[in-house]
Amino acid sequence: MPQLGIFERTYPLLGEEGVTALINAHALVCGVGGVGGYAAEALARAGVGALTLVDHDVVTVSNKNRQVIALDSTVGRSKVQLFAERVRDINAQCQVTVIDAFLTEADVEDLLDQGPFDYIVDCIDTTSTKIRLLELCAKRKLRVVSSMGAGGKMDPTRLLLSDIFSTENCGLAARCRKELKKRGVPPGRVVACWSAEPCKKPLAPWPSLTGGRPRAVNGTLSYIPSAFGLMLAGAVIHHAATGKFPASRHLSTSASAASAKQKKQQKQQQPQTQQNPKKRAPSAAARGGGKKQKVADQPQGEEAARSNQNQAADAEGNTTGEVPPPAAGATDSDVPVPECRSAE
Repeated sequence: MPQLGIFERTYPLLGEEGVTALINAHALVCGVGGVGGYAAEALARAGVGALTLVDHDVVTVSNKNRQVIALDSTVGRSKVQLFAERVRDINAQCQVTVIDAFLTEADVEDLLDQGPFDYIVDCIDTTSTKIRLLELCAKRKLRVVSSMGAGGKMDPTRLLLSDIFSTENCGLAARCRKELKKRGVPPGRVVACWSAEPCKKPLAPWPSLTGGRPRAVNGTLSYIPSAFGLMLAGAVIHHAATGKFPASRHLSTSASAASAKQKKQQKQQQPQTQQNPKKRAPSAAARGGGKKQKVADQPQGEEAARSNQNQAADAEGNTTGEVPPPAAGATDSDVPVPECRSAE
């Protein structure tokens, strides 16, 4: 095997074409906090040839529980500058461009004009800017992978990669779906990393130590934002090597709506069940048939409903190929859920 340097362990998986595709790829990473920082580092270690990193923030002590760049020695320093140094130390061949600025909704178009970018990795937690970025990427047919809410989550086994219109249990994703639909963005244009775990409520807003407006405090742990970031980077690397985005599974919004409707019906039927308990089937002896016959246990009430839901969910599964859009005619189901933020 030739001396491949940083690609020595990558080459057996991706081959010459895949490695070449990574070397020629240019990825824009918007936000390099808890999610984006791990995404940027994973892309650099995979051998992506060019990275443009956008963030205005500096490292704070509270970042240390989840952000790869956050150390006692880096508190107060610019995150994008630190990542530029880190990426160059990992992969000297990677061309790094830093934009140390707060990205607003009005800035998105100019930012995309600075391309061309082969991939956009969205790790923004400002909702208006995030939606504008996703809208323009979709309308320009740019490849974009986006982080939904990583705050308030604890279960790493619930992370998924799918079309953004297949997300659920995430307030940030709900707002994105609603606005993108209003702006004419169809399914199949935005790949999202999200968690199916219900979001835990944040603490009440309290004043910022840096002098900003009071903000609700979302709980975060070391492994959830990093897992989000690594999944986003993995989606980019997989597409560069194979031409396809991986998909964890596909949950159509019609299936989500049906599930919510079924739960509502079960709740309405519960009091009736309590008032009118099911009569026991008469025994064989009562029917005059001699020996008692054992009747096979059947799932009853909520157990039967759960079984039906699981079967419906299995029928909707999709674990291979391109990320598919929701079924034709599906309607969105934006139910109120606790606030979730992406990079924090």
